[in-house]
Amino acid sequence: MNTNTETAAMISCYDDKKAYDMYCKKLLSNKQILAYVMKGCIPEYADIPLEDIPSYIEMSSIKNTAEYEHIDDKQIEVTDEAIPGAQIKYDIQFEAVIPSKQMESDQNTPSEKRLRLIINLESQAEDNPGYPLIKRALYYCSRLMARQKHPRDGFQHSDYGKIKKVCSIWICIGHSNQKNDVINTYKIQETCETKIWHAAKEDYDLITAVMVYPKKEGVRKAQDIPNAVEQEDENKQRLLELLKILFIKNLAVVDKKEQLQKTYGILMEKEIDKEVMTMCNFSDFIEQRGIEKGLEQGLEQGLEKGLEKGLEKGLRKGLLQGKAEGKKEGKAEGRVEATLLHVRKLMQKIDVSAVDAMNMLDVEEDIRPTILHSLHLS
Repeated sequence: MNTNTETAAMISCYDDKKAYDMYCKKLLSNKQILAYVMKGCIPEYADIPLEDIPSYIEMSSIKNTAEYEHIDDKQIEVTDEAIPGAQIKYDIQFEAVIPSKQMESDQNTPSEKRLRLIINLESQAEDNPGYPLIKRALYYCSRLMARQKHPRDGFQHSDYGKIKKVCSIWICIGHSNQKNDVINTYKIQETCETKIWHAAKEDYDLITAVMVYPKKEGVRKAQDIPNAVEQEDENKQRLLELLKILFIKNLAVVDKKEQLQKTYGILMEKEIDKEVMTMCNFSDFIEQRGIEKGLEQGLEQGLEKGLEKGLEKGLRKGLLQGKAEGKKEGKAEGRVEATLLHVRKLMQKIDVSAVDAMNMLDVEEDIRPTILHSLHLS
């Protein structure tokens, strides 16, 4: 079974593309990659050296090990239940200290007095899910703002001066050609309608949504697309190219790692090395066909096997009954086979137990005993 077929079979088992989403989140939560995102999307970090940006992320949001430093798992898939009946889940959500104008004094300022920014990072395979994605980004900003009035984790009563700025950044992998290499920011601005008087910017500059659309392979250059505007900001250009290498560009694993190391200075530590390798199993499939086509391909393969098996058993009862039985058995057999394959791969690549691998892939409870039995026999 080739890589594209394996991926299609896997994705057919998980309608919401959880496996692909998981690796997007894991890569984006890496401190080295996150530094490029913050530097390219958040003005407060534009002039901060890349190697210094991780130090501004709140240490409560960071997981440190001898080999790897990334956003703690508690900051990934953060559930917001502040509004009853309106639960949402943020891909990545953490806090970072806002650099002061006198950066050398940052380290000497008491932690509780340093201004903080709440950052939400979302990866999106498709920017047209049936509604304007920008509206969802702004809704997330509003929720991140509203949830700050909390007796335990935020401010109380009328102490609105403690509201923290929020920034929601959306990495959109699939989009129309007109959006190639587009980075758009949506925020609150002041307009003087009668006479000139200005409020302090920090009192109203509290919500920012950033939409990022890295260029897809095999499309026209920006200058060839009508109404395209070239971005001159080096921080943004480097971010767009980095995202392209990570999620879009059709490169072999060794070439991706070489570009990440030589061009971006991203050290291939144990964990990120494995995550890049795993993402490469998805990249060509996602780029060439899209997840929707993979679903169709995986389903067809499962049905084909099922038809063959069902026909063998069902000839006595008639061709029609055999087809129906074959479809049913084929779906079940294909689901177990594809899931078993990817549980094995995950166990080998990141050295986790079978149970942990199934948890990461969100394997359904009804097939877990079969998976464990098959692994034990092998």
